[in-house]
Amino acid sequence: DTHNGAAPPSDPTVTRAGERSAVEAGRIVLNEKAGNLTGDQAKQLGSQLATIQQQIAADTQANGGSLSATDAQAINQLQNQLSQQIYETAHGSATTA
Repeated sequence: DTHNGAAPPSDPTVTRAGERSAVEAGRIVLNEKAGNLTGDQAKQLGSQLATIQQQIAADTQANGGSLSATDAQAINQLQNQLSQQIYETAHGSATTA
């Protein structure tokens, strides 16, 4: 499943949450290259993504190597919010490079 041309990783050990993070990272890069995001916007969105990735790692480690259903739901909600923010930032306002 791709989103805006960003393909998920093919590594079978990558979790669904990790796969989603890779796709969102790809969306940020693609939108920056397309001129839809400024460098500062991409950096800020990348920072938010890094925070989510750190949360995935911490929750996974705390739960013995996998995300609990509750943690997965919380991560999914954070990823949904970031996805919406990427879209709104890239398409909702004019940016200058």
